[in-house]
Amino acid sequence: MNSTEKEFHDLIVKTLDNVRDNGPLKKASSYYPGRFGKLSGTDETYFRKLYTKKPDAQTGNGEVALFWLWNYHESNLDDKDEPKRLFCQAGAARNEPDLKYYNTNIEIKSYPAGASADIKTNIGRFQGQEEFVYLVNQIFSIRNALMGGINKEGSPQRSVATLLFGYKELAEAAEQFCILRSALNKMKKEGELPTVFKNMKATTDAWDAKANTQGLKSCTKDRAGGQHIATELIRYGIKTIMGDKPGDGGYVLNVVGSKTTFDNKFKWHQIKLDKMTTNESVLALGSGVTKVNDSLPAGSDYKDTQTFGFNGATFSANLFRLFPEGIK
Repeated sequence: MNSTEKEFHDLIVKTLDNVRDNGPLKKASSYYPGRFGKLSGTDETYFRKLYTKKPDAQTGNGEVALFWLWNYHESNLDDKDEPKRLFCQAGAARNEPDLKYYNTNIEIKSYPAGASADIKTNIGRFQGQEEFVYLVNQIFSIRNALMGGINKEGSPQRSVATLLFGYKELAEAAEQFCILRSALNKMKKEGELPTVFKNMKATTDAWDAKANTQGLKSCTKDRAGGQHIATELIRYGIKTIMGDKPGDGGYVLNVVGSKTTFDNKFKWHQIKLDKMTTNESVLALGSGVTKVNDSLPAGSDYKDTQTFGFNGATFSANLFRLFPEGIK
């Protein structure tokens, strides 16, 4: 066991006392990810006792209880009442998934059923995603330079930064980027560029080169358009952020309950990165856009909530909107 798993084990022993007699009724294979929605009998009883047990504030409700459910069947305990095999492993570092069932990564949440937080969930941070940050930063730097001064309301134009933006802001900035890139390419064809414009073209060329290496070739066309670039960049950013936690094919699991009580409900959402929505009306519901009139795909009931948000480098998302095929 790693250090986190040892802490989980100690909490389980302390809470249940006799782990052999108070183990799960069913083996781990009976609780396969995505295929169970509630517990029964003493499995529910002991899960409730373990639901709020956690070694530190970084651990969420339900993690220790799931570790018990998957590892502590009597047939899997040695003579010291420790698991012979960890069918479920716990992440020892922040960049690792909360839990891993065999090779399936699982991020654990614990929200009340029906609450807005049950739909919009914090997924991760993008400060360490250098390519994504570079691509967005370059676009906003050009936007802030080209759109400075006074806006149509007569107020100073607001700068936009990578730490707080949405689809609307990114699409607007990308459109300015496209206009500049197209103009520079035309000027280059007509003759030698002055130094200042030569430097600008070097910047847009470097952006295109980086985008090409990240699978964003369609964004490097002369006039790809701000909406197209925003859509593809947001999809790319989300794929990058969710690439490890929970990763492609992994699950975000809401172990439904309050801060103190387990509701005996498990809501699973599988993340299939290549199945992320391409619907611009859905992706446009980013931070800064809370009310919409656009018709949304079937099953999108929450028209007053956002599809995603980037705020202070933290990414939160409505998984039902981003990955509509992943609902379990």
